[in-house]
Amino acid sequence: MSSSSCTMRKMDGRLRLCSLSLVFEPNDWSRGIIRCPFKYMDGPPALSEEKDTVVIKCSRHFVMKTGNVIAPFDTIEQITVFRFSFLHSSPQLFLKIAQLVFNDGQLANASLSSSTTTNPNIVPFDASNFIDVREKAMTTNLRCFLLTPLLSTPGCLLVTDSYIYFQPSTTGIIASTATIANTTTTTTTVAPKATSWALKSITGYARRYNGLKDSALELYLLDPVRSGSSSTSVLLALETPADRERVMRCLPHHVPCHTDREFVVAAFQEWTTGRISNYEYLLALNSAAGRTFQDLSRYPVFPWILQDYNSSKLDWTSSSTYRDLSKPVGALDSKRLEYFQTRYESMQQDMTHPFLYGTHYSAPGYVLYYLVRSMPEHMLCLQNGKFDSADRMFHSLEHSYASVLTNHADVKELIPEFFDTESNAGFDFLINARNLNLGVTQTGERVHDVLLPPWATSPRDFIRKNRKALDESDYVTQNLPKWIDLIFGAKSRGEKAKKANNLFHQMAYLGPADINRMASAQERAQAELQATEFGIVPDQLFSCEHPMKQYLQTNSDKVVSGDDIVVVNLNRRDDFLDMSYDYIANADTPPTYNNKTAEQPWELLDSPSKSLKSFDEEDDANNRDRGWSLDSFGVGIKSLQHTNISPFATTEQKSADKTPHSKSSWLSRNLARRKFSGDNEVLNTESDIVKEDVCIVYGEDQQVATNMDGSSPILRRLTSKDVHNDAVNACALIYDRNGELNLITASHDGSLIIQTVESNDLHVTTSTQPQSALRKLSRGLSRTANRALPVDPHQQDIVKLVPFRSHSNRDPVACMAIASYSNEGRLIFTGGHDDSIVVYGLNSSCALASIHSHRDAVTGLHVLPIRLKTRRIIPLNESATHLMVSGSWDATVKVWNVSVDDDGEAVSITRDPLIELYDADASVVCVSATETEGGIFIAAGCSDGSFIVWNCTNNGVKEVLHKERTKREKGSCSCITWGAADTKSNVLASSGNAVVLIAGFASGKISSYVLHDRNISPVSEITLGSPVRCLAVVDKSSVIVGCADGGLRVIAMERRAFFDSKPKCWKSVNGKNSPSISSLSICCSYGEETKKKRWCATGADDGSVALYE
Repeated sequence: MSSSSCTMRKMDGRLRLCSLSLVFEPNDWSRGIIRCPFKYMDGPPALSEEKDTVVIKCSRHFVMKTGNVIAPFDTIEQITVFRFSFLHSSPQLFLKIAQLVFNDGQLANASLSSSTTTNPNIVPFDASNFIDVREKAMTTNLRCFLLTPLLSTPGCLLVTDSYIYFQPSTTGIIASTATIANTTTTTTTVAPKATSWALKSITGYARRYNGLKDSALELYLLDPVRSGSSSTSVLLALETPADRERVMRCLPHHVPCHTDREFVVAAFQEWTTGRISNYEYLLALNSAAGRTFQDLSRYPVFPWILQDYNSSKLDWTSSSTYRDLSKPVGALDSKRLEYFQTRYESMQQDMTHPFLYGTHYSAPGYVLYYLVRSMPEHMLCLQNGKFDSADRMFHSLEHSYASVLTNHADVKELIPEFFDTESNAGFDFLINARNLNLGVTQTGERVHDVLLPPWATSPRDFIRKNRKALDESDYVTQNLPKWIDLIFGAKSRGEKAKKANNLFHQMAYLGPADINRMASAQERAQAELQATEFGIVPDQLFSCEHPMKQYLQTNSDKVVSGDDIVVVNLNRRDDFLDMSYDYIANADTPPTYNNKTAEQPWELLDSPSKSLKSFDEEDDANNRDRGWSLDSFGVGIKSLQHTNISPFATTEQKSADKTPHSKSSWLSRNLARRKFSGDNEVLNTESDIVKEDVCIVYGEDQQVATNMDGSSPILRRLTSKDVHNDAVNACALIYDRNGELNLITASHDGSLIIQTVESNDLHVTTSTQPQSALRKLSRGLSRTANRALPVDPHQQDIVKLVPFRSHSNRDPVACMAIASYSNEGRLIFTGGHDDSIVVYGLNSSCALASIHSHRDAVTGLHVLPIRLKTRRIIPLNESATHLMVSGSWDATVKVWNVSVDDDGEAVSITRDPLIELYDADASVVCVSATETEGGIFIAAGCSDGSFIVWNCTNNGVKEVLHKERTKREKGSCSCITWGAADTKSNVLASSGNAVVLIAGFASGKISSYVLHDRNISPVSEITLGSPVRCLAVVDKSSVIVGCADGGLRVIAMERRAFFDSKPKCWKSVNGKNSPSISSLSICCSYGEETKKKRWCATGADDGSVALYE
């Protein structure tokens, strides 16, 4: 690019053609990005006289991100001629496309909205984008937009039986012929790569808006990294509601819809029974009312909770600490309210629709007012390349709250980020981490980090206390329904809104029906622009006053039905299905709903009819399959307390609970359907080893295992839960330093998840109060796809797995090892397919150390604490506290020095391994290590069925003690372990100088060996009839084995090495179609031997985990 300006010279870079401008990105990022809007050009781009360059003349252009610094745009008010020379593309082809876009851009500027421009041509979906060639298309190419905050990407949508694909639109020209230097060339554009989302990864969906058009669809995803999205939800805008419903019919039937009324009823019930917090309930209501994190004009709304921003300490018991939730923000100050009421009375004489408030409590500008520090680019985009005036910036909590009390143009509420305690960077909107130049106030104060109230010691502390006020204050819980009435309920519109001083400008109540009645495209575009910029009232969810939580809990005999509290939203989406789409396209008369004419946008609706027609027979059948019709909710809320299954859970949905990958977010899973009572399964007797045969009897909804002789069972299944969306490769049950039992699982899906085991009756944890901090879920409905809530509250004797912490990687996690350090602290070592080992702390929010250790996937890990005799055996670093043994598919085993400080916060792994072992002939599948007087002994199982034992002695000398020859009939050596581990100290138990080695094989065989005087001898072998996947030694006298058939086997051992010839088996421990058990762990509680409890956890190939006592 070159320019006639004396300050600009030739630059290399990339030219982008956008809908309203040309954008040049130089290779030298210090020069800044140049944007030339079409409206400032004196004409469309043209060819130079030499026919080799494209020339544009622009009276004003903008320079952005100079030096790669986010700052207000530089506006160049100077006539500038730009010349673009193309290195690889045809200037004639670019010119043809640019002239078309230029004309459309001019039309868009004249019409105030790009919605009036010519729709981009859809490039037919490229079949090469299919992930699986066997996929079957369920829809045709559907014109679609992928929506993110302030950005709309056109393209086409295609749904198959396995995936949803979005292919971005190109210029619409598939082929073009251009003449260059008297030579005719043909250029063909290639369809861009499509983004895909697996249907099995969708945990919920919701009908959404695109502006004021009710035709968008939001998908909630279980695993956003693997499904190709950087967020946990995707917002897609279809052309018509019919297209959206067509896509919805292709979604799995057991997946719930957040905007169905049953979802609201279920959320209400969850809240009244205390299974979700106030914060989570407000997130659910926001989603049901059409609010989403992907649309700034419909961002979730949260209330101001506290009003004391001056004290050094909050008085949690005083009502004066809290804001009056029975009043809208505009009515909190009586003097300002008097002004609004006086203005309203004067408006009645001149206006058809008078209003109290000319501004709204939620709008894109208000959302970015709070988020300017974390989303500065969005603020610059919304403000035409400038930050707002420094005096109007969000820089003080005290100042902001004072403004919403006194400023006549400020009635904004808060956003969920003020209460988000889960996200690691949840407070980034309060600190100026990017050192943005936000200006200086008139008092000379620089706008930097947000000034916090005196009672907050840090941004994190401010959010934590704000959340505490919302969730744990009795005053807030008692009065929150009054605020819900104002935002989502009966007082949000109409005459009741007027009486509650909650009436806004009529633009805030516009909906699709109002837009359809407008005569011209210009009028519709202007109304839509004003409404989305001004702010839109959420859809109405409740037709009467929201019941108080305390009233419902103290009057348990009161039956509150769904029809008493829930209505379809303001835009009548359920009734909307009754109308033909021909009417929607030609809205000549006002629509009717429940025999009422929609004359005013804030008309209060009656409760919906019990019968609801679908717009075609196919959709009607789908509704019946889902069990989500209004007829299915004919019972009161109290009646749900007497059943374990949601009234809208179908037989198909029940079976989906046992089906691999049938997971959903906590809202989708727990608010739309209940977990069946099969969690309270019993599989056990009185002794440590099963002496009798066991028969498993299946009922319609549950599984019970009993002994053949009718004696009491010994292995009791406490709970099971879908945690991952791929195989659980490793699991561990451990007690932390507080005496709480934790379940740690690592999966092939790349995630590491830590859950706390909670129970009131079984006394798993030492705490008598619920771990409320551990039950908090991630921000927003679109950010909680991988969370789940405990089981039903009436099953108090059931152990609950409560999410505590999670970590994710792009590559599968293949193995895991747990290590102890001072004061019973725990470290988690993981090995993955990316050749690296990563170390996490049990209470750490991030990785503590990592190292690239092998040339292929790390498949085995074992960590030993270093004792005094260890230092005499092999050379170690002075600071080393542990030895780590790793095995890999690259057929090597390595030993590493690991140093851990007393607090467990600083972990280091030596860059070079201490010992490297290259004697394996095949990929290493598993490793195990132990320490005796004779040195360090390392065993490694290989994929060819062999295993090797090394001895590392004085000065690092290494010797192969045993190399089991390859036996094809044994399959791979899938698991191997030394002796019997003491669950408290991890010191391996041996008999005299002998140590037992136990190996399991994919052929279904399990073998024991004895190491004595540096010799390995086989002792016992038994065949189990199913491939061995994992094993653990129990109390030095038995082995519990997980097999590929989904069963558990217990094998008694005599003298710690000789197997009982009759192992006891529990087949299909997780149901009729029990998945293969891929990992297991045994743990013993503290205390006297006779009072100890033993716990067993299993992980399965379908990503589920189960806990047994």
